[in-house]
Amino acid sequence: AAMQDNGFAALCAPVNAPYDDFAQLIEYAKQHPGELNAGQPNSGNNTFQFGLIEKEMGVDFNAVEASSESDRLTNLAGGFIDLGFAGIKNAQEYEKAGKLKVIATMAADGKVIADFDAGLADNYRTMQEQGFEKCYWNVAHYVYAPAGMDEAQVKKMNAAMKLLYEDKTCNEGIAELGQIPEWHDLEESVKIRDKEYETEMQVAEFLGILAK
Repeated sequence: AAMQDNGFAALCAPVNAPYDDFAQLIEYAKQHPGELNAGQPNSGNNTFQFGLIEKEMGVDFNAVEASSESDRLTNLAGGFIDLGFAGIKNAQEYEKAGKLKVIATMAADGKVIADFDAGLADNYRTMQEQGFEKCYWNVAHYVYAPAGMDEAQVKKMNAAMKLLYEDKTCNEGIAELGQIPEWHDLEESVKIRDKEYETEMQVAEFLGILAK
């Protein structure tokens, strides 16, 4: 089963960065290729998110090691890196304290910031909402089973997972984590996973990290 969507990642910058939204960031990055330090793990979800932006927008960031979110937030606040992804709630706290600014959010295809909180300011709008249709990143949570499992059993297990989505406590807990509660039937789950995997492979090839 494809379950909850991983939610929204806030793309943050130091408070004095010379760009205030995603369009300004891309324009600046094109004028200063390879100069913006993007804090990210050597290989992780943020690596792929920055890779997709580079691939689709034709820009080049300088990858800087910042594996944990706390590292990224600290380095952004200190002005040691120029860009970094963080969870919305942490980004809000740091923004409120005047330690960074949010440029945009990145989410799955078609998601809008109102899916998380309709009261957030315009700078929290997704990259798609800011007019960049190809800048999205799907991250669903999946339930897997061993290869060769009886198809009837697979369908039963998929149907059983719907109970988690329908359970009020579970649903609210997932939302509290900043994720979007979902459940998809077996056919739709396979489509979602295949599309996500295809995008990951394309970005990995672009970044030159695709295993041979």
